Amino acid sequence: MKTYRTIDLLNAVYNGKIFKHDFKNAKTGRIITQGTDHTKDGIYNSDQSKCFFWVGSGMNFINVKDMDTPLQLEEFLEEEWEEVQEPVSFMEAMTKCKPIRVEHKMLDRWEYQYADDLLQKMGDCLTLKEIKEIVEHGKWYIKEDEE
Repeated sequence: MKTYRTIDLLNAVYNGKIFKHDFKNAKTGRIITQGTDHTKDGIYNSDQSKCFFWVGSGMNFINVKDMDTPLQLEEFLEEEWEEVQEPVSFMEAMTKCKPIRVEHKMLDRWEYQYADDLLQKMGDCLTLKEIKEIVEHGKWYIKEDEE
C-alpha cells in the first residue's frame, strides 16, 4: 500500500480525491479516516470529505493546540501515513485475477503473488493441516492497482 505525508493527504482531499481506505500513522499507529463525522452525536452537518477524523474518537485529526512552533507544524506536515487495507475472504482472493498475499502467525511476511504461485509455495513448505489453518484463519489481501 502507498505511503503519504500529511501535507500530501491534505492536498489530495483539497483537490477532491476520495480515498477508499483509512490511514495509519507510521510512527504512532493511530488511524484516521476521511469523510463524515464519526462521533455518535453527528455534530457536523456539512460535507466533511475534505477532513480526516481519528478512528474511535471521531475528532478532527488536526489539532492546532499541539503546534506551538513552526517546527512542530513542519513535523506534523511531514508525518507519514500508510493506507490500511481490509482483508478479504479466501474465496474472494482466489477468484480475482490479481496478485494476492496472506498474513498468518505461522508465516513470515509473504509478498503479493498470483494465486497459483502462492498455493504452490504453500504446498511446498507447509503440511495439509497448516494449509487448512491458514486458509481458514489467514488474512487475505488483493493487490490494488497503483494510482
